Amino acid sequence: MTPKNSVSFVSAQRTDADALASLRVAAMRESLEHLGRFDEKRARDRLLSAFDPHLTHWVVSEEARVGFFVLKTIEGGYLLDHLYVAPPSQKSGFGA
Repeated sequence: MTPKNSVSFVSAQRTDADALASLRVAAMRESLEHLGRFDEKRARDRLLSAFDPHLTHWVVSEEARVGFFVLKTIEGGYLLDHLYVAPPSQKSGFGA
């Protein structure tokens, strides 16, 4: 499935850290609660402790931030370190 709307990627800024952490928590909450492993502070701290705005990009559709990803360069290629889609946009093809 692919998104119906256009998608663009926008570099994150240092000031986006809290919004990124909040999106991560929202994206993970349901599945981690189902497993009995949801810990909001841990989820936020894990992202914020390694946050690098130069590697982080918002996924934007129709001027709305629908998710983000962290892409690192490694020897011989790339590492997709994080990919989160906001709950209202999940199952819309943005993760594809």
